[in-house]
Amino acid sequence: MDCMDCHNRPSHSYKSASEYMDYALISETVPDHLPFIKKASMKVLGNQFSNADSAMLEIRNGITAYYQNKKPEIYKTHQDLIEKAIMGIQGEFQKNTFPRMKASSSSYLNHIGHLESDGCFRCHSGRHVSETGKTISKDCNMCHIIIAQGTTNDFATVSYMDTLQFRHPVDIGTAWQESNCSECHRSM
Repeated sequence: MDCMDCHNRPSHSYKSASEYMDYALISETVPDHLPFIKKASMKVLGNQFSNADSAMLEIRNGITAYYQNKKPEIYKTHQDLIEKAIMGIQGEFQKNTFPRMKASSSSYLNHIGHLESDGCFRCHSGRHVSETGKTISKDCNMCHIIIAQGTTNDFATVSYMDTLQFRHPVDIGTAWQESNCSECHRSM
């Protein structure tokens, strides 16, 4: 194996719509106080676009239609925020998706991580067995040392010399151990 087996991005990183929308909301390129903007944007950004011009038009029309039809009270009172959101979403799209070149996060998966693609689990699945019977482990603690996790009301910590067992933020029993994260978290 060499570095490129896992780290297949020698240059440009194509962020997924979910990832660049999170960044846009955190950086306030898209107003984070505009209700339902991520929901509206993910609905539009899940479409395939033939070229950048049609993408810009569909983003504008899709976001506008969402608020006009599903949230008319927000549309009437927050058109300035909706316009800022549209401009921000279009800008993030243009940095990460190139329809004419067929280049996007779905075309060039980022195999670092495991939420939106199988990433690490392509090899760390417990399915690859050597001639001597040794498997590539699926143990999360091989890469992750969790020293703090939880919510404000239920927060756990340990010293940096210790590690916590991963606890899924939503109680799904042991399902997180039995399947790959990307099976539920894949955004598009």
